[in-house]
Amino acid sequence: GGDARRAEADVETALKKRAQVTGGSGQLYLDGDTARVFAAAEQASKTAGDAFVTTERLLAALAREGGVAAEVLKASGVTADKLEAAIAEVRKGKTADSAGAEDGYDALKRYARDLTLAARDGKIDPVIGRDEEIRRTIQVLARRTKNNPVL
Repeated sequence: GGDARRAEADVETALKKRAQVTGGSGQLYLDGDTARVFAAAEQASKTAGDAFVTTERLLAALAREGGVAAEVLKASGVTADKLEAAIAEVRKGKTADSAGAEDGYDALKRYARDLTLAARDGKIDPVIGRDEEIRRTIQVLARRTKNNPVL
């Protein structure tokens, strides 16, 4: 519900105002605001039952604890409460249990066919009488040595 273009322009302006460091040993340090944002995102993830910190939790933490970033988001019409509501709507009660969980929200429904559901609904031909085909499939799968689903 926020103004993305205004947020982007305000972020660019804020970044230009920040001091830049050149050279150095390549060692990176977090300032206090950044550390608070990461800690808040981690806490929000734990509270929600997630095993990983997702980008939407990080954005919500930015809106709550982000200092200049929170001000930019607020000026663009984005608040932490609105973000939490949007996260709940997108996730529909699901948790981030794996590193790629963000990509998986409803991905199976969109890109795959639920064979178990189709079998329950009687939309798949029965397997009875297909012994030869099943044996041949298992024989082919058993030849593979990596990621063998049969063994």
